[in-house]
Amino acid sequence: MPFNLASYCQYHYRQLNALVLAGLLCVLVALVLLGLHYWYWQPQIITAQDKLKHIKHRIALEQMNPPEAPKTEALQLAPKTELYEILEFIQKSADEHALDYSNVQYTAKEVSDLAVLRYEVSYPFKGSYLNLKKFLHQLLSTYQNTLVLSNLELLRDNPQQPMLNGKLQLWVYLNDD
Repeated sequence: MPFNLASYCQYHYRQLNALVLAGLLCVLVALVLLGLHYWYWQPQIITAQDKLKHIKHRIALEQMNPPEAPKTEALQLAPKTELYEILEFIQKSADEHALDYSNVQYTAKEVSDLAVLRYEVSYPFKGSYLNLKKFLHQLLSTYQNTLVLSNLELLRDNPQQPMLNGKLQLWVYLNDD
């Protein structure tokens, strides 16, 4: 059986052309998909780059100009020299509203990052609900920018008894200037 080299080479050349054509077609499809992918993500990439640029700019500005300490003038707090007046007012108001109190505790704390002092005043008390309500209304309306009611615990041993036992915790905020 004679071997025809020319027909053998021609057959493989056609097969090779088909494979090359298939490979070129795959490369073309990959390039189209890559272009579509880039076209889809390009706006998000540009937006992210702009955001990054603004963040870097803001960080550079903050490093050049460190933020100032917050100002307490907008808080309209009483100066710390009025502390004794406020504490005296609290005691007079408690006496006026017939609230029995004992073991009053005072604790001073400095509020970080602000020129503000906070005094915690804890009052264990005994009195009627109505007197307590009037007492709190008088305190919080007189010193509305200075006093904060932070905790109120009420206890009534007997439901028929009109007197309440409880603990009242106030925070007094004052300017430290």
